[in-house]
Parts: sequence; C-alpha cells; structure tokens
Amino acid sequence: MGAAQSISSFRVKRFAYIHELIESCFKRHGRVRIVDLGGTCQYWSLLSAAEFTEMNIELTIINITEVAHQNTNDRIEFITADACELSRYSDNSFELVHSNSVIEHVGTWERMQAFAAEVRRLAPVYYIQTPNFWFPLEPHHNIPFFHWLPLYSQVWLLQQKYGIQDYAAALQRYEGTRMLSKRALCSLFPDSAIQEEKFLFLTKSFMAIRS
Repeated sequence: MGAAQSISSFRVKRFAYIHELIESCFKRHGRVRIVDLGGTCQYWSLLSAAEFTEMNIELTIINITEVAHQNTNDRIEFITADACELSRYSDNSFELVHSNSVIEHVGTWERMQAFAAEVRRLAPVYYIQTPNFWFPLEPHHNIPFFHWLPLYSQVWLLQQKYGIQDYAAALQRYEGTRMLSKRALCSLFPDSAIQEEKFLFLTKSFMAIRS
C-alpha cells in the first residue's frame, strides 16, 4: 500500500502542473484542445467531467497500437498513430501537448528527435514527463541499477524476471526503453523549462514544460 500511495502522490503533484497549464490555455483561448501522446483514459480521471465542460476541453489520446478504453466522456477521442509522425495534424492544431513516460519508449535517438519535433510543432504549450536515467531504481522493471548495467547483463535479468526463454525476445524488450538524462532532455526540448521531481534527495524524473 505504501508504494501505491507514493505513486499516487507523485501523480497528483505532477497533475498540478498540468492543471495550471490547462487553466492558462483556457484563459487565453476559451478552449483547450489537448493531445496526449501515449496516454490512457484512466490517467485523465483527475479531471472531472465538469472541468471538461467548464474549460471547454477536447482531449485526443494517441497510441501507436489500438488500446481498449472504458470511456463515457464524449470529449475524449482515441487515435491509433505513430507519435513520431503526425503529419495528419497541422502546426498548432492543439493548445497543449501532453506525454507522460512515453518518450523513453519510442526507440532510437532519431525517433526521440522526431517525437520531440512533433511535440514542439503541435501546440504552443507542452508538458513532457520522463524518468531520470541517473535515478538508481529503474521504474519500468523495478530493478535497482538495472539501466546502468551492460547490455548482456540487462538482457539476462529480463529473461530471469519475466521467464523469457528466447534471447531475441528479451533483447527486443530491452531495446523498448531508453531512459534519458537531463542533458539529453534539454537537447530534445531546448525551449522548455525543466522541472525536477524529487524522491528524498534524488531526482526521480523530469518534466519538460513550455508554457
């Protein structure tokens, strides 16, 4: 229960930044079109149905594969597309781009650059959260120091933890996550302010925010 409560408290604190951005967008535009890259309907439960209506929020959730959602909010739309290539949308099609713990999963550095370029052109305001490479607990597998180990050690640990017999399958799972340092994040989002999320005295994750 303690761990779950910690995760929930981090999420609530992060959402305070998002709520502030939404309110600011509404004051400027009288509506808030949000695109969430790689998100879920459940994540947005911290916004009430009344807030969706009062701040004229329209939310588009984009995932690279089709995701099943239990949604009763007609202001939420679900799209299947690659967030690294969203030419279907023109520049500034939204007021706010949001993405929570996704950029580290898109693949190579070139795909991260493409993802960041789409974020920066789709809206004048964005919020991008990602775990810190230098935090000792790897958050996707919950293995301490995992992401600092050599490739073959990481693949072996994945095989042990998840019972993956096939080496290629374990390697593919390893390649699905590339955590970022603050320096790398600044390179991808040079026009953002970087906020640090702390756990005790360590930086757990970063939030790149352009407001």
